[in-house]
Amino acid sequence: MKETHIHHVIPRSRGGSNDLKNLVKINFIEHAKLHAEDFLKDGPWFDFRNPGWQFLEANLKKEVLEKASEVRRQRNLQREIPCATGCKHSEESKKKRSEAVSGEKNPMWGIPNQHRLGIPLTENTKALLSRLHKGNQHRSGKPWSKEEREHHLEERLGKVWWVNTDTGQTSKSKTCPGPYWIRGRKLLSN
Repeated sequence: MKETHIHHVIPRSRGGSNDLKNLVKINFIEHAKLHAEDFLKDGPWFDFRNPGWQFLEANLKKEVLEKASEVRRQRNLQREIPCATGCKHSEESKKKRSEAVSGEKNPMWGIPNQHRLGIPLTENTKALLSRLHKGNQHRSGKPWSKEEREHHLEERLGKVWWVNTDTGQTSKSKTCPGPYWIRGRKLLSN
C-alpha cells in the first residue's frame, strides 16, 4: 500500500484538472479523511475501499456510514425497481410490463440456444438435466407439494440484498440486519 496519495484540490467531479497546481501529495489517511469530510458536505460518494478508511476516527466513520445509509435509502426509494419493496402491481401494469419484453422486444429474441447451434449434449449432461427436471435433487426427485411451494415462495417474497459498509459482507433478508448495513448487492463507488 502506498503511504502517500495524490489528491485533487478541486475534485475532478467539480471541474478540477490534473494540472500540477491542482494536485497535492498527502498521507493516505489524510486523503481518506478529506474525501470523507467532502462526502459529508454533499460531495462525491465516498469510496469505502479507500485504504485509509480503516484508520479514520470512529466518530467520522460513524457519520460517513450514517450518511451513506441515508443516501442509499433515498436512492432506493427513488428507483423504480418493480417488486423490490414488495409492491403489488395492477393487472394493467403487469400486462404492460409483459408486452414490453414480448417477442422482438425481448433482449434475448433471435439468440439461438445451445441446442439450436447443433452442439450435442453428453449423455452425462442429459441424465443430469433429466434428474433436475423431475424435481429437486436434494429431495430425492420428489416434486414439491402445493403447500411446500407456497411456503417457499412466501419465505422468499420481499427479501432484498443488504451490504455492510464496514466489512463488505452481504446478506439477504426482509429487514435491515443492523447498523452499518445499506440496501444493495455490493458497495458502489459513485
